This record gives sequence, structure tokens and C-alpha cells, in this order.
Amino acid sequence: MTSPLYADSAIAAKAIIPGTTHSINTGLWFTRFYDSFKADWSVDEEGKRGWIDRVIRLGTSGSKDQIESLNQRQHQLCKALGGETRIFETEGAFVTGMGLSHPVENGFTFHPTLGVPYLPASSVKGLLRGWVEAWMDNDENDSTEYERWFGTTECSGELIFFDALPTKPVHLGCEIMTPHMGKWYEKGDENNPPADWYSPVPVPFLVVQPKTKFHFMIAPRIIGADVSKAMQELKNALEWIGAGAKTASGYGRMLDTTPPPPPPAQTESWGTAKILLNPGTGDITASFDGKTTIPLKGNDANNFRSALGEDRSNSLKKKKELKNISVLVEKLGNGWKLLKTLS
Repeated sequence: MTSPLYADSAIAAKAIIPGTTHSINTGLWFTRFYDSFKADWSVDEEGKRGWIDRVIRLGTSGSKDQIESLNQRQHQLCKALGGETRIFETEGAFVTGMGLSHPVENGFTFHPTLGVPYLPASSVKGLLRGWVEAWMDNDENDSTEYERWFGTTECSGELIFFDALPTKPVHLGCEIMTPHMGKWYEKGDENNPPADWYSPVPVPFLVVQPKTKFHFMIAPRIIGADVSKAMQELKNALEWIGAGAKTASGYGRMLDTTPPPPPPAQTESWGTAKILLNPGTGDITASFDGKTTIPLKGNDANNFRSALGEDRSNSLKKKKELKNISVLVEKLGNGWKLLKTLS
């Protein structure tokens, strides 16, 4: 039997051993290298399930370094534009792109370069728009605002949506659906009515395993766009209706697992602090009203001395202390950290 692949590609594909070939692009492998056709180019049920199992046995999908690198670049761009980012975790299985053509009957959406499952920006936008239009109770003012979010045929929307990427390599799995009335789905006429005498037909399909985290990002296209409100509505959409395919069956629902922001730093100004230099180690501390900072060491101590200026730095080196120096300190656990001088 001939292969519908270039000779070198076919040789490379045959060299891939599930579980040991770690540099493989899972998306490319799943989408383009199916090799279980029968002699007449048909595909049987065994070939479908066998192929999905082979893909799963390749191991996790994606390179940790590449995923983190692209997420970081997108995160920096989103923040630079004044946007918001959230991390959502799947409650159950997640699947997207089932309508894509594939020999196993159900396709799957993989990132074109990372080879990992993802949700394209257009799908994120569509999910949010569907939630706003079909599930929310909106008054006239809200409707006008949401229309500005997504744009019209005359102008672009106020929001920029980013691809939702996994935060780390993805574990894939296989699930089975069992449609019972195939003839009705195909033809739907009086000769093929929906009935309970049809036999279920098992159809395997690829899924992302539960507890997978995805990074969602929205940025403003113009100043004044309400990104926080849009992100909150996206959170509601992901929790209540889910993303991707088969959401009516509970697939694709996600919960917000974004770490809470750190509490604001507690700082104090010590107006008449004493700066002390340890001649043996070079460490620098500040004391005021019975409180003492943790020692500044190495480069931090050298940078602080440089910020004092040449005269005060020389005096500290000679006398091992400076008095009545105004400094800014930050609360750090049960202690204080010396930040800088204020005078």
C-alpha cells in the first residue's frame, strides 16, 4: 500500500515510538500522520480507537519551556496594553475542534506551533459574546456597551482577545460517545425515525484531561474599555456554560484559580534612624525606636552605600555608623527591610 506522505516524512513517522519520542509535536502527529487506513482508504472502528490510544501514549503534549515562553510573552504584552489575565482550571474533560475533518471522525484543535490543545482567541471572543447575548439579562445601556466590546461590521470592538494557552504540558485522554440513532441523524425522514431499536455506535474522541489550567487574557483596544467587567463575564461563562465542544454534556467548564494578588507592602519612614556597618561582613542595618532592619548583604549593601553619596559613604566606612538619617523601610514578615534613604 502506498503512503500519502513524502518518503522522508513517512520514515520519520515510523521512527516515532510512543512514550520515548519526547520532541514530537502532538498536534502535527495527530492531524497529519494517521497511518491506519485500510486498503481501500476506509477507516474502521479499531483503527480510530487505536490511533487515539497511540497519540495518548506519546505522553504529555507540548514543551514546558516553549509553553511558558509564549505565555510569558503574551502576559507581558497584555499587561503593557493595560489588560487582565486569569488562570482557569477545567473541572472535567475539555474538547475543542471536534468538527474539524479527521480520519477518526472527530478532529481536535491544536496550537499550530506548540502542538498543544488550546482555545483560539476567536473562540474566547465567541464564548463571551454567546454568554452575553443568550444568557444575561441586559438593559438597553448594557446592550450598547457589550456591542462596543465585540464591534460591528463598521468598526472593531474595544477589546483584544488572546489565545487561551495551557500553563504546562497537557495530559490527553480518550472518551466514548454512543449515538443511538445514526440513521435519523443522517437522513431524518419517515423511513428512518428516531427509535430505541437502533444499536449504539461507540465513537471515540480525544479530550484534555480534567484539572488542566489555561491562561486567559483580555486587553483594551482603546482607553476606557471595561476589561475588568469583560473578564468577570468571561469567568461566569466558563463556570456556567463552559468552553469548546459538548458543553451541553458538561465538557469544558472551568473555575478561576488565579492566585490572589499579594497584599500591598507596608512601609514606614524612619526620620532619625541610625545606619550601622558591620566591618567584618560589610552588612548594613538601620535602627529606630527599638526596631532594627534585617541586614543588607553583598550587592544590596554596596548599592545602599553608593546611594548615600561619597561623603556619607566614606563617613560610614570610617565611623561604622551614621546618625539621624531618614530612611524608608518595608515590613517583611516579623522584621523590617531597609529600602532607601529619604534624605
